[in-house]
Amino acid sequence: MTRTNDEYFALQSMIDEIHGADEIYFIEDKYLQFYVREKGQNGHKVVSYTLQDDTLSRYGDYYRLKYCREKIRKRPGVRNIILDEVQDLHFRQQGDLLNISLKRDGIEYSRSLSLRGGYE
Repeated sequence: MTRTNDEYFALQSMIDEIHGADEIYFIEDKYLQFYVREKGQNGHKVVSYTLQDDTLSRYGDYYRLKYCREKIRKRPGVRNIILDEVQDLHFRQQGDLLNISLKRDGIEYSRSLSLRGGYE
């Protein structure tokens, strides 16, 4: 795997997980949080992607009940480091599209995906 594949893999992993979301909680410049309903007793998952200190991280937390975004807020969960040495990350909603751009080593990578379902 080359370094370029790292960026594409990070973006595609985010997109795959966002497609499985049941509700988007927050879309901010360097922060995205969403809710996913999964099978099982603790099947209420809240996932966040954020850029902090040049590191793209994914936080996930499971709950027994679905909590609204006002109650969850931006509470972190278990951290997974996705990619280091990231210069910039942006999440932008434009109508029914979510644009994600990631900059690393001076090269910008971007993807757009359609928001659907109960998203705001």
